[in-house]
Amino acid sequence: SSSVDIFQSGNTDGNTDGNNTSDIDMIQLPQSTHSLLFTQTKIYSLPFLFALLVLAISVACLTLAFLDTYDLQGGNIPVNVSGTVRAAQYISILIAFFMEEEIPTGTYLLRMIPKSSVERLGLSYTRFVFSAMCRLAIGYLFLLNVFLVLAQSDRVLDIFYDMMALSFVSLIDDIAFQLAKFDVLGKSLRRAASSKCFAAEVEKTPYAFRIKTTIFVKVVFVFNFLLFLGGMISVTHLQNTGRFHCGDVTVTFGDEIWENAWVVGEDGELSNSVLVYSYF
Repeated sequence: SSSVDIFQSGNTDGNTDGNNTSDIDMIQLPQSTHSLLFTQTKIYSLPFLFALLVLAISVACLTLAFLDTYDLQGGNIPVNVSGTVRAAQYISILIAFFMEEEIPTGTYLLRMIPKSSVERLGLSYTRFVFSAMCRLAIGYLFLLNVFLVLAQSDRVLDIFYDMMALSFVSLIDDIAFQLAKFDVLGKSLRRAASSKCFAAEVEKTPYAFRIKTTIFVKVVFVFNFLLFLGGMISVTHLQNTGRFHCGDVTVTFGDEIWENAWVVGEDGELSNSVLVYSYF
């Protein structure tokens, strides 16, 4: 997740021209532990290792959630759901894309901040790209988990509770950064979170050079949304066509014997017989 500071800039793409030099405005780095991955010059420093730990926790939580809900055979998907659950599923798709910040933030950083601006701050551009890619990975893990939650839930409250839990996991980096900034986790982390690079204004990539990537980012966002929506529509169709109904029933009988059982024959006559469970 990311701080709103990253979106504080002087102009927007919509009202500028590629040849207009006034488009060169400034933005700030997001206040997140993900940013510590490239703002720390030493990879063995405590703040950098702390950022790696927070990243590992986020990825681990989302991965464990995925492994717990993933079912290759579709056995966890309900046969069908009520109209209220169906409505909640499709409304939650919009909510998920409004809540998910990592993918937009990662692509925004890569699109808006050039290598020269990062190096001007004395930072590593390679680690800057690595940090942005980590954001993208967490974002897609979040959306994947949301899809499984929506496909496998049969209650409205279950959908919203699970989405809140997943959203909390995506906010761990923000919470950890604020704790570090408030001197809760030690002076070393407080100094890292209060570094001047977070207050410094970074020059954007000129609009003329980022117009293609701007279009590409918008296409990616629409593609993600349509892919997610298409997957949910497919699940709905399979449920409506009975794909998830039970295909067969297997009953295993023991070796018990029923002695002195009364059996009705084909002629309607009663007879006393010994029945073996596995044969009738």
